[in-house]
Amino acid sequence: MSLDEIRARLTPGNADEVGYLIPQEASHWAALTDEELFRLRRKVERENLWNFQARVENELTTRLIQALTHLRQSSDDAAKRLETLTWTRVGLTIVIAAFTVALFFRG
Repeated sequence: MSLDEIRARLTPGNADEVGYLIPQEASHWAALTDEELFRLRRKVERENLWNFQARVENELTTRLIQALTHLRQSSDDAAKRLETLTWTRVGLTIVIAAFTVALFFRG
Protein backbone atom coordinates (compact mmCIF):
# COMPACT_ATOMS: atom_id res chain seq x y z
CA MET A 1 0.00 0.00 0.00
CA SER A 2 1.26 3.44 -0.87
CA LEU A 3 1.39 6.57 1.21
CA ASP A 4 -1.19 8.15 -1.12
CA GLU A 5 -3.66 5.33 -0.36
CA ILE A 6 -3.18 5.83 3.37
CA ARG A 7 -3.57 9.60 3.08
CA ALA A 8 -6.73 9.21 0.99
CA ARG A 9 -8.38 7.42 3.91
CA LEU A 10 -7.21 10.03 6.45
CA THR A 11 -8.94 13.06 4.95
CA PRO A 12 -11.49 14.98 7.07
CA GLY A 13 -14.28 13.73 4.80
CA ASN A 14 -13.41 10.11 5.62
CA ALA A 15 -13.29 10.57 9.40
CA ASP A 16 -16.32 8.34 9.99
CA GLU A 17 -15.40 5.74 7.36
CA VAL A 18 -15.00 2.24 8.75
CA GLY A 19 -11.53 0.68 8.68
CA TYR A 20 -8.03 2.05 8.48
CA LEU A 21 -4.70 1.39 6.82
CA ILE A 22 -1.48 1.36 8.83
CA PRO A 23 1.76 2.48 7.18
CA GLN A 24 4.22 -0.39 6.89
CA GLU A 25 7.41 1.57 6.23
CA ALA A 26 9.16 3.92 8.62
CA SER A 27 9.42 6.58 5.91
CA HIS A 28 5.61 6.53 5.53
CA TRP A 29 5.14 7.08 9.27
CA ALA A 30 7.58 10.00 9.17
CA ALA A 31 5.84 11.50 6.12
CA LEU A 32 2.44 11.70 7.81
CA THR A 33 1.51 15.09 9.23
CA ASP A 34 0.45 15.48 12.83
CA GLU A 35 -3.15 15.93 11.74
CA GLU A 36 -3.04 12.68 9.71
CA LEU A 37 -1.56 10.81 12.68
CA PHE A 38 -4.32 12.15 14.93
CA ARG A 39 -6.96 10.97 12.46
CA LEU A 40 -5.29 7.54 12.20
CA ARG A 41 -5.22 7.21 15.99
CA ARG A 42 -8.93 8.08 16.18
CA LYS A 43 -9.74 5.41 13.59
CA VAL A 44 -7.64 2.79 15.40
CA GLU A 45 -9.32 3.62 18.72
CA ARG A 46 -12.81 3.38 17.28
CA GLU A 47 -12.22 0.21 15.26
CA ASN A 48 -10.46 -1.59 18.10
CA LEU A 49 -13.06 -0.49 20.66
CA TRP A 50 -10.63 1.16 23.08
CA ASN A 51 -12.16 1.99 26.44
CA PHE A 52 -13.84 5.34 26.93
CA GLN A 53 -11.26 6.74 29.36
CA ALA A 54 -8.32 6.09 27.02
CA ARG A 55 -10.19 7.64 24.10
CA VAL A 56 -11.05 10.79 26.06
CA GLU A 57 -7.49 11.15 27.40
CA ASN A 58 -6.04 10.75 23.90
CA GLU A 59 -8.52 13.23 22.42
CA LEU A 60 -7.72 15.81 25.10
CA THR A 61 -4.00 15.32 24.53
CA THR A 62 -4.52 15.74 20.78
CA ARG A 63 -6.45 18.96 21.28
CA LEU A 64 -3.77 20.27 23.65
CA ILE A 65 -1.09 19.59 21.04
CA GLN A 66 -3.17 21.36 18.39
CA ALA A 67 -3.72 24.35 20.69
CA LEU A 68 0.00 24.59 21.45
CA THR A 69 0.80 24.44 17.75
CA HIS A 70 -1.69 27.24 17.07
CA LEU A 71 -0.22 29.24 19.97
CA ARG A 72 3.28 28.83 18.54
CA GLN A 73 2.11 30.12 15.16
CA SER A 74 0.37 33.09 16.80
CA SER A 75 3.52 33.86 18.79
CA ASP A 76 5.64 33.73 15.66
CA ASP A 77 3.26 36.13 13.89
CA ALA A 78 3.30 38.55 16.83
CA ALA A 79 7.10 38.41 16.97
CA LYS A 80 7.32 39.31 13.28
CA ARG A 81 4.99 42.27 13.80
CA LEU A 82 7.00 43.45 16.80
CA GLU A 83 10.23 43.18 14.82
CA THR A 84 8.73 45.31 12.04
CA LEU A 85 7.55 47.90 14.53
CA THR A 86 10.96 47.96 16.22
CA TRP A 87 12.74 48.61 12.93
CA THR A 88 10.21 51.33 12.11
CA ARG A 89 10.90 52.94 15.48
CA VAL A 90 14.66 52.77 14.90
CA GLY A 91 14.21 54.42 11.50
CA LEU A 92 12.06 57.19 12.94
CA THR A 93 14.55 57.74 15.76
CA ILE A 94 17.36 58.15 13.23
CA VAL A 95 15.28 60.65 11.23
CA ILE A 96 14.46 62.66 14.38
CA ALA A 97 18.13 62.62 15.43
CA ALA A 98 19.21 63.80 11.97
CA PHE A 99 16.71 66.69 12.00
CA THR A 100 17.77 67.63 15.55
CA VAL A 101 21.45 67.76 14.53
CA ALA A 102 20.56 69.78 11.40
CA LEU A 103 18.57 72.29 13.49
CA PHE A 104 21.39 72.53 16.04
CA PHE A 105 23.98 73.47 13.40
CA ARG A 106 21.61 75.84 11.62
CA GLY A 107 20.65 77.83 14.64
